[in-house]
Amino acid sequence: MSEKEFIPKNAMSIHAHPDDQEFTVAGTLAKWAQNGCRVTSVIVTSGEAGDNNRAHDAAYKPALAKLREDEQRAANELLGIQETIFLHY
Repeated sequence: MSEKEFIPKNAMSIHAHPDDQEFTVAGTLAKWAQNGCRVTSVIVTSGEAGDNNRAHDAAYKPALAKLREDEQRAANELLGIQETIFLHY
C-alpha cells in the first residue's frame, strides 16, 4: 500500500438491494477492512421482490428475504465487514 492511499477508520456502504455492493464497491471495502477500517453495510431492502418465478406466491417472499439476507451476511463476512444492517423497506 502506498503512502498516498487513504484508509478510513470507519466506512458505511449503503445500497438498495442485497448484492448491489458486490457489483460496485466490494473490493474497496474488503481492502479497507483488511487494513483496519470498521465497515458497516446498510441494505435498504431485503431482496424479496427480486423473484420473477410466477409459481412463487406472496407467501414465498419472507423465505426469499431470509435467503437474500443470509447470502448478504455471508458475503459481508468474507469481505471483513463488521456490521450488516437491513432496513426492511
